[in-house]
Amino acid sequence: MTDTKYMKRSDAIKKIKDVAEDISICMFCIQTEEIPFDTRPMGTRKVDDDGNIWFLSSDNFSEKIAHMHDDKVQLIYAKPSQTHFLSISGHAEVIKNSFRADESGEGLAKALLPEERKNPNLTFIRFTPEHANFWDTKSGKMLSLL
Repeated sequence: MTDTKYMKRSDAIKKIKDVAEDISICMFCIQTEEIPFDTRPMGTRKVDDDGNIWFLSSDNFSEKIAHMHDDKVQLIYAKPSQTHFLSISGHAEVIKNSFRADESGEGLAKALLPEERKNPNLTFIRFTPEHANFWDTKSGKMLSLL
């Protein structure tokens, strides 16, 4: 039997940040109302203080998100060696202008190499979590984060 523990928002954001930045690669699932959903691996660039998860992408993938009927996204992180599993549902937004991301205080574009910053196909994806579950199967606990 799995025990469920609910966390305060600040603790939940810290847990998401710790796990997402440690594992780094997630399965980024879009069009989750259709089976099979469109899924691809994506590298987490940053988890900000509000719990938003930031990704870098090229226009070809970002356009797919921008033209979805619904912006619902599911992220799945797994690190079997430590029995850490994180599933997060929320909404994704494509930000095509890297300067807009800088103006919003994220500063991701500043961290890129100069040649990446000049890439016209580079876009940001901001994922805003709404619900998250973390499983620690060693202790048999599931944490409901958000």
